[in-house]
Amino acid sequence: MKIGNVEGSPEEIKGLFENNGLNLAQYVNANPSIDNRKSHNIYILISVIAFLAINCILWIVDCSDTYSKILIISDIAVLGLIVFLIHQRFDKYILSGFIFFIGIIIMSVSLGYLTPEEAVKKMEKNSHFSAQDD
Repeated sequence: MKIGNVEGSPEEIKGLFENNGLNLAQYVNANPSIDNRKSHNIYILISVIAFLAINCILWIVDCSDTYSKILIISDIAVLGLIVFLIHQRFDKYILSGFIFFIGIIIMSVSLGYLTPEEAVKKMEKNSHFSAQDD
């Protein structure tokens, strides 16, 4: 039997992990760690800046239909990259979903589907904490 780089009988593998104070389940389900957290954080920051810049362009500049479609596709791709990088960094599905939800709200406002006031109301409606509960 082989698990990762460890090979032997099931009893030998279990004994190896127990004798060294390791948890076999944690080793099997372990996510690969990020080698360079500083560069990973820089990638997240650059992606967020690119996402916000694309949304500002979509909101302020009146582009032709072709450029608008290219910007929308780029915006979705950058949002996907942000969600991927955040999930890779923190490994939390709730956080990744929240970031995706906020990104969709920002895109909706920049594309004119929602006004900023409607977006705030929608976020208050979907959140567990509302100003009316005080």
